Amino acid sequence: MESESSAWLKYRYLNGVSFQGSECRYDGIQMPVAGVEGNSVAANTKWIATPWKGGGGQVFVTKAIQENCKFNGSEPKITGHSKPVQDLSFSPYDDNLLGTCSTDGTVKVWKIPEEGFTENVNDAHVELAGHAKKVTLCKWHPTSDNIMGSCSMDNTVKIWDITKSECKLTCEGLEGIPQSLEWNINGSMYGCITKGKKLYANDPRTDEPSLVTNSHEGIKI
Repeated sequence: MESESSAWLKYRYLNGVSFQGSECRYDGIQMPVAGVEGNSVAANTKWIATPWKGGGGQVFVTKAIQENCKFNGSEPKITGHSKPVQDLSFSPYDDNLLGTCSTDGTVKVWKIPEEGFTENVNDAHVELAGHAKKVTLCKWHPTSDNIMGSCSMDNTVKIWDITKSECKLTCEGLEGIPQSLEWNINGSMYGCITKGKKLYANDPRTDEPSLVTNSHEGIKI
């Protein structure tokens, strides 16, 4: 049986080659002037999504592989957030599920039709409310379908059950605002680093940190 190390060696000397402008180019994308806390672009094999400048928190979704795309701003968008979107990511289990979080304090999940959006969409497939302040990051669980984590400027991390539209667990009392949120490879732990320069490693089944330690001394993570 092939060892894990030999499998990795297959990809050791591969080099990526970018598409030429005439093959796959997206022109006219109007991203917000103000930066976002998390991803400014999310993509999978079917879709590309990005925040769009303008009133409220708009998100533009388009098919991932197209030729000579040029957008003028009139295309249908997600318009369900009342304030700017801070992060967005696609479900690892359903290519048509997009998660977003916003300065308006909510996390929302959107179901993209197979043909894409044909009109502006204001009503989310699932809305998750519970954070008291701006939600900065949202991350899908890597091995459990319909589970998502989010963190907020209210100094909490929440774990959500998308199917029930409810928060299953809240980790409170973090020392500073969470500035990152990541799951480990099998989803048994998640970690975050706060503005207070603390690193937290948590079991998503408990509301108490498994590990709290000093993080990097620098001001940027």
